[in-house]
Amino acid sequence: MIFAKEELIELICDNDYYINENTIRTYINDLRRKLDTIDELEIVTVRGIDYKGVIKNSNCH
Repeated sequence: MIFAKEELIELICDNDYYINENTIRTYINDLRRKLDTIDELEIVTVRGIDYKGVIKNSNCH
């Protein structure tokens, strides 16, 4: 599933709290660092769309 920054903002905040695109970028970078030890999962940037999670199949060569 691919998420645009605007969708992520709507999912993680209520109307009383303002989050901008830089905040989302910071959260994504933090998630990438935390997920760095999990080889099967990656958050990738899709140009023009934004972000998606990718589950890698470690059995494929």
